[in-house]
Amino acid sequence: TTTDALNAAVAAMNQGRVFDVTIVCTTDDHQAAYWMDRLAAGVCRRPDQSTTSASNPYPMVLAVSEDWNAQGGAGNGPGT
Repeated sequence: TTTDALNAAVAAMNQGRVFDVTIVCTTDDHQAAYWMDRLAAGVCRRPDQSTTSASNPYPMVLAVSEDWNAQGGAGNGPGT
């Protein structure tokens, strides 16, 4: 049933697994910095609470800003 599928999805989310790489596209550099810090310290942090290193940089959070007002519009980040 739909309820069973939703419950299974929520259970999977609560197992502490995270994506290897999370990419966030924002409208300005301030938001990009905020989300990179917030996610890296929160839901995207390493399960063992250690810091990332050159030998194991995952999970990784990348945030970019897209300037829709610049000449040529958006498209300078991976969001478009």
